[in-house]
Amino acid sequence: MKSEIKADELNSIYDGVFRDFEQKSISEIYKEIKSIRDISFFKVIFEGKVKSLNKISFVLWTQGEIQKLPAPSNQLDADIWNLEILPILDWPILQQVLTKLLKEQGITKQVEESYKYLINQGWEVNDKEELETIVSFLDNFKSHFPSISLSEDNFVCKNIEYFWELYDKALIQELSDDRTEKYIESLTSDEERARFIEKQPSGKILSYYSSLPTLSSFKDKYIIGTLEKEFSKMEFLCFDLESDGDKIREYAWKNRVGIK
Repeated sequence: MKSEIKADELNSIYDGVFRDFEQKSISEIYKEIKSIRDISFFKVIFEGKVKSLNKISFVLWTQGEIQKLPAPSNQLDADIWNLEILPILDWPILQQVLTKLLKEQGITKQVEESYKYLINQGWEVNDKEELETIVSFLDNFKSHFPSISLSEDNFVCKNIEYFWELYDKALIQELSDDRTEKYIESLTSDEERARFIEKQPSGKILSYYSSLPTLSSFKDKYIIGTLEKEFSKMEFLCFDLESDGDKIREYAWKNRVGIK
């Protein structure tokens, strides 16, 4: 009986410690857990109490103390995740968390909604290292969530070239004409500008050329080359019509079309 009372008292103490932890911020929980993780009763305090999603189970998961993060099982769990955990993570940490969660859970609603949350927060790209980290992350998530698209508005890039790297890798579907023109202007030579312009959609090439008067000779050359291609197509068509004349006249006779 005495031992049972002591066990009850200990459990009551452990419950109190756990409740006290729950009231702290995640950063405070990190510090507290680091300071007590080597104490013998550390696992006893949290064992069985982190089977649901909460701030403590999240911290223990990120520190490798528990192998799998519990999924939200009710609205309270979802609120803790959406209102208390996600908002305190900056984008580099959130990317790490989502990458680990995707590997662990696969394609789940929690992962998808968290990915959308990150997209809405956006990325600030200050250097090549940050860009490479973002590209690696987005390549992975795009393969799992191909229907979720991004735009240039999801990024704030210190260097305009970063926008084009994201676009070239199909991580941004389209760039604005204004940003495209600024990128063209940033290139170092007219030859480089012309090569870039002529890789753009055909309906925009002349517009980009017209925005830069110094490229008028390249523009004229492009127009002449385009016309020559069109005339070549017309000559080929005429040749086909002439060589297949008998077939055409036969078709015309059968359909009473006036061709002689």
